[in-house]
Amino acid sequence: MSADAQNNRLVVNKGFKKFDDLQVLDDIDFVAEPAEFVSIVGTSGCGKTTLLRIISGLEPATKGEVMPGEERVRGPNLGIGTAFQSDRLMPWRTVKKNITLGLELRRRGKAVDRAKVDALLPLFGLKEFSESYPHQLSGGMKQRVNLALAIDPKVLLLDEPFAALDAQTREVMQTELLRIWGETKKTVVFITHQIDEAVYLSDRVVVLRRRPGRIREIVKIDLPRPRELSVKRSPEFNEYVEYIWEQLEGDVKAAELDERSMIAGEGE
Repeated sequence: MSADAQNNRLVVNKGFKKFDDLQVLDDIDFVAEPAEFVSIVGTSGCGKTTLLRIISGLEPATKGEVMPGEERVRGPNLGIGTAFQSDRLMPWRTVKKNITLGLELRRRGKAVDRAKVDALLPLFGLKEFSESYPHQLSGGMKQRVNLALAIDPKVLLLDEPFAALDAQTREVMQTELLRIWGETKKTVVFITHQIDEAVYLSDRVVVLRRRPGRIREIVKIDLPRPRELSVKRSPEFNEYVEYIWEQLEGDVKAAELDERSMIAGEGE
């Protein structure tokens, strides 16, 4: 990258990962621009979560590099925040204390400006719940706290954060995520199985082939922003959903056949 590249420009170049001699990812190469929202979709087992863990520095790639800005990722990186499907909240701490501790850990034990924590609470719709404990929160509220814990860096990785939510709450959280993203200007890489979710949220959608995961196509989503939920009923939106499904349909059917064959083999 050039010397004037911005700190939240994310370059993923040829990320590979092998497990028990099984190649999971092959020739992955894409760039997430500053403040861009990129989603990754693909069948189960195509390596989406592995890719996210490589980008975050939680797992090494066998070849290639990941660069948020000009610094190559060589391990967990303070410039990259990650939120997974399940929350990482400490049940004995209030919402505010969870967020405070999370920011302190990210800053390697350095004290966090209380004003920063106080500013995050209304941003995530948590001001009225600052003294609540995790067991007192709904699933959607827990995920708001989970996002708040990961939001400090300029690059945000999200691994199906809304997968466990009911359909209505999921849509509410989608609109909330877009609002937060619009205010914070983070670079986001978002993993999802839901094609309509990817289209609604994203500037571009990376479509992965089944294992070993390769990029089949990167689809630019040319829908105006800001986006309301009503855009999901538009012909343009459904054309994108249908097109991406067409790219995945063969892999989904092949994965189903593989699973049936494996079950049949175990029954013999």
